[in-house]
Amino acid sequence: MTTILERVRLKNFLSHRDTLVEFKKGVTVIVGENGAGKTSIIDAVLFALIGSGRGESPRGNLANLISHGASTCEVELHFNINGDSYKIWRKLTRRKKGSPMHSALMLKNGRVIANSPDTVTSM
Repeated sequence: MTTILERVRLKNFLSHRDTLVEFKKGVTVIVGENGAGKTSIIDAVLFALIGSGRGESPRGNLANLISHGASTCEVELHFNINGDSYKIWRKLTRRKKGSPMHSALMLKNGRVIANSPDTVTSM
């Protein structure tokens, strides 16, 4: 099985206001100063693929993933498995109390195959 990451877009995700990272064939190296957001890109890919589990992220409460001053964050991940094109989209919306509202969608070759956080994670 061949899996290829194609691109990830982060909107208001940690320190990234609107960042698009495209992965070319071969090895991708992410470099930058401390605190520049390198690990946030990896966190975004993981969040897209595995979601939130019990309402927490490696950085604690899911609300911590939303950029300071923003009310929502989004991650859109595009990848390819054995020639099939996949897209996962996840969105967190800050609430006044409790964990943020979590929305998710997964497409395979342009067709919706999952449309909730739990079903996207279980695919």
